[in-house]
Amino acid sequence: MHIFKTDSRNDFNEKRSEKYFMSNYMAAFGLRLPHMDTVNEVLKALDNNELEKMKDDMISMIIERKILNLYRIASKYHQVVFDATGTVSINEANVKNFPNAVTTTSKNGVITYHLKVLEAKIVTSSGLVISIGTEWIENEGEYHKQDCELKAFVRLSEKLKKRFPRLPICAVADGLYPNKTTFDICKKNSWKYIFTFKDGNLKTVWDDINGLKQLESRNIKETVVAVKRRKKVDNGMLQVITRKTTVYSWINNLSYGENDFNYVEMIETENDNLPHKFAYISNFDIDENNICEIAERGRLRFKIENEGFNTQKNLGYGITHKFSRTSMNAVKNYYTCIQMAHLLNQLFEHRADVQALIIGRQTMKNFWHFIVGHFCFEDLTENFKNIDVQKKAKIRLAG
Repeated sequence: MHIFKTDSRNDFNEKRSEKYFMSNYMAAFGLRLPHMDTVNEVLKALDNNELEKMKDDMISMIIERKILNLYRIASKYHQVVFDATGTVSINEANVKNFPNAVTTTSKNGVITYHLKVLEAKIVTSSGLVISIGTEWIENEGEYHKQDCELKAFVRLSEKLKKRFPRLPICAVADGLYPNKTTFDICKKNSWKYIFTFKDGNLKTVWDDINGLKQLESRNIKETVVAVKRRKKVDNGMLQVITRKTTVYSWINNLSYGENDFNYVEMIETENDNLPHKFAYISNFDIDENNICEIAERGRLRFKIENEGFNTQKNLGYGITHKFSRTSMNAVKNYYTCIQMAHLLNQLFEHRADVQALIIGRQTMKNFWHFIVGHFCFEDLTENFKNIDVQKKAKIRLAG
């Protein structure tokens, strides 16, 4: 269901009834195609840890086969972005089935219930966003004792270290994360980190930064590049070349309590537009050779929102859809299945031979419509007989 980007059980059951879908499914997977109500009953009873173990095995295979090595920071560390998102909203009549749902209260006093997760995803510059860990943000008993993202991070970091003890991780996160607890966890786990640093956060550190900025010897590096932009004109679209100037600066040897780190700042100006400032703190040693990479890696955090959460919400995976209205355990299992399906689909979509087909006005969304259409309306059983499912295939990702 999730691999075919069918965002409801009913929709998948409709496809199940198409002329060739069931026979093609059996030929492709070697299994009978169950009714989705049967699947739902299984997912209500299945321990979510079983599916999480399956996902861990998939991640381990990808790492062992060095598929992601090209995208590591400093040729060593996998960039793991931590961020939380909302999934399913619960109405008051149904909240009894989800007693651990977190709540928000509007200015008018209206309480809404929803399910939230904290995700740890490996993010690459090519757009791969792969979940390696999930922690549900959920209350225990009384609603006034709210769980939160930072509490979930403590639990999730412990899980990740246990599941992938030797994985070299660089944690990347937003301005919520620069605090003593997070620093201590990264130090304990031997993780590198790059955190967005907001104005006013850790006031004593900002005082040091603003004082050191006044020194004439501060470290600065500037780059100027030409950027192609599309500009709307009366008779269509015109491609123009703009000039983007980026000024990088950094300050080493800052401290907060017993934790030492460094400051990275990047200011971008394109033509005569207003400059955009980005600031980070990191425990990487910063110099003129790696300042650009560290700053750009900090900016890659946004991909967990775009290629990660937005894709899973709006492009067929349906993480905001109530696949089960009565079982929190089933909701967690559907969510884990979505993460595994998204992983498999990304490895397929980022293949060099698949990317070569996405030309002109063709889109990946359209491409999937064609695949599902063939599955529904064409007999593909002979094609699948010629595939050796035991043969290991090499995954060649587009550069």
